[in-house]
Amino acid sequence: LEAIPQFDAMATASLKHFVDLLNEVKDPGQVADLVGCTLLRKPGERQIILETVEVEPRLRMVIRFLKEEIHRAGF
Repeated sequence: LEAIPQFDAMATASLKHFVDLLNEVKDPGQVADLVGCTLLRKPGERQIILETVEVEPRLRMVIRFLKEEIHRAGF
């Protein structure tokens, strides 16, 4: 599969923008929501994150779901 330079540039810019935005967020709950809604592919997982009220369990679920996503991707 051949790389498309314009796509790579857009993806890099989007990732940089996301990281810059994430660096500005001070509330751990908002970090969990932003990371979950941006990086998780499965709608059910995103919904679970948004429905979890307490911050620590919400962050733990984001981490768990991200690990599962990484595993599914074969990394």
